Amino acid sequence: MKFTDIKTADEYIDLVGKYSWLVDSELQKLEANVKEHPEQINMESLPKLISMINVIGYLRGQDGAFLDSRPEGVGEYQTELYKNEDAFENRLNEIIKTICANPKNLESYKGTLERYFLKARIPN
Repeated sequence: MKFTDIKTADEYIDLVGKYSWLVDSELQKLEANVKEHPEQINMESLPKLISMINVIGYLRGQDGAFLDSRPEGVGEYQTELYKNEDAFENRLNEIIKTICANPKNLESYKGTLERYFLKARIPN
């Protein structure tokens, strides 16, 4: 893979927009699944979406991510970046609320997140 730098704020915003399109396409699948079959939610898709949406926050600058490497002028788009992040967070929160409304799902949800974010990342 060829790495290329991002030279302008517009290029950076374009990157965020393209990445957001990819995340939106994945999120739409889960939203449709939750709406059509709330009893058959694929818990394994949740950590993936949580991770993807976290990246949207990092691209915005959350926790100081990318602040030193993004081009000058991106700060002018900060309001737009926050709105984008908030929109994805709200959609994800609605899915999680729906899932956790069923106590049976709650334990599966917690177990899935623990396996993905903790156990899979702990060295043997």
